[in-house]
Amino acid sequence: MFFAVAALSIALDMYTKRLVETAMTLGETRTVIPGLLDLHFLQNYGAAYSILQNRVDFLLVFTGILLAGIAVYYFRTRKKAPLVERLCLSLIFGGGCGNFISRAVVGCVTDFLDIHIIPVFNVADICVTGGCILLLIYYFFFEGKKSGAAEAPEGTDDGRQQ
Repeated sequence: MFFAVAALSIALDMYTKRLVETAMTLGETRTVIPGLLDLHFLQNYGAAYSILQNRVDFLLVFTGILLAGIAVYYFRTRKKAPLVERLCLSLIFGGGCGNFISRAVVGCVTDFLDIHIIPVFNVADICVTGGCILLLIYYFFFEGKKSGAAEAPEGTDDGRQQ
């Protein structure tokens, strides 16, 4: 599952970036849903919110280390990790790989989705952000409740029955 979701994320990211690069000119904007969604073709030579502009080498090393860490963690925990955690990690990994590949091959990341309330982004960003948000929701609202249930019964300090 990890490879399938990651590969699908990478493929969708690469396909949509290539589609924008061939169908639009740099800086061009096309309205999809007025006031809500535009396609705006930009090239980002930095990271999120355009931080670390023109630091492609640093971003490649940093991203490569993070991707390796995610892969190692996944393969060490995959047999006991819940399905939702594995799914989220594969989305984060796939999205990270999509932007890593763009930076390594082209030297920048193509961004094109503009919803007017955050900087322009791409499919890889959706995968990374969505995977992180889903993972946080799972741990804070679902996994945390399971852990709390295993704690000491009410009315005792040390978990022993009275």
